[in-house]
Amino acid sequence: MKKTISFALSTVALCLLMSSCGGGNSAQNDTTTTTTATANIDKSIGAAYGTMISLNIGKAGLKADMLTEAKVIEAFNAQLAGTPQLNIETATKTMQQQMEAIGKGNALPLSEEQKTTFSQAIGTLLGDNMNSMPDKKEINPNDFILSFCKGMKGELVMPAEEAQKIVVAQAQKNGPTQQNPEQKAAQEKAGKDFLAQNKDKKGVITTASGLQYEVLTAGKGENPTINSKVKVHYHGTLIDGSVFDSSVERGEPISFPLNGVIKGWQEGVQLMSKGAKFRFYIPHELGYGGSAAGKIPPFSTLIFDVELFNIES
Repeated sequence: MKKTISFALSTVALCLLMSSCGGGNSAQNDTTTTTTATANIDKSIGAAYGTMISLNIGKAGLKADMLTEAKVIEAFNAQLAGTPQLNIETATKTMQQQMEAIGKGNALPLSEEQKTTFSQAIGTLLGDNMNSMPDKKEINPNDFILSFCKGMKGELVMPAEEAQKIVVAQAQKNGPTQQNPEQKAAQEKAGKDFLAQNKDKKGVITTASGLQYEVLTAGKGENPTINSKVKVHYHGTLIDGSVFDSSVERGEPISFPLNGVIKGWQEGVQLMSKGAKFRFYIPHELGYGGSAAGKIPPFSTLIFDVELFNIES
């Protein structure tokens, strides 16, 4: 998951909610959505990103009638131009509040003022993420934002499967070039050495995929499935201890569909039950692979403390 948006938190939170980021996992294909021919949008990298983002946040419960398309586009362009309508902290908080409301089933209806603010938040976060993409120069901003807006209305400019293939191919192309061979080898070796030592640590369990985890607090009840929507707190660090993202530090938990996140989370969270707190040690193959994500370098092994608050669906 470099970054594209799912909904708004930090770069990494966005990526956790976006299966199209970085190529760490694959989104489910939405074969029921009608593909619309659009003369003004090329079937490009930008259109593929926009399509996948709209599909994934749609899975999280965001609907087109919560947004004012013109305001989304306006805020997006303002962010790209360096004249943001909202600062990132405000946009993030606005998005979090709305997603919390969606999770509780009381998100609609929105007043026109609320729709404007929410639309500005999404546009700002989309623009901020695009500004930080390593392949920004290859992305047509118009294709990106219009494909997102059309996707939110169920008018995909390309089939989901085609968009996913473009995004994954782009990630594979860009990932290895973000570091020279020596850096790549050093990063991979550091992660492998860490995991090799960590697997013998008391309480650490290693799964067949290579995921390692510790049970910090046991939970009770049923486990989520790959199709569940869950609410969690998380704290993410690299193996050197540096924090790259933390909903705990922001003071706001996050809700997301489990089938839209990196493979390490998909597997690990399904092992948890409500009230549990686990620590995941995720090899890069189950994370972001050769792509960067915010403060996460390519080929990074990741450590996440995750607390499962609720299984929302």
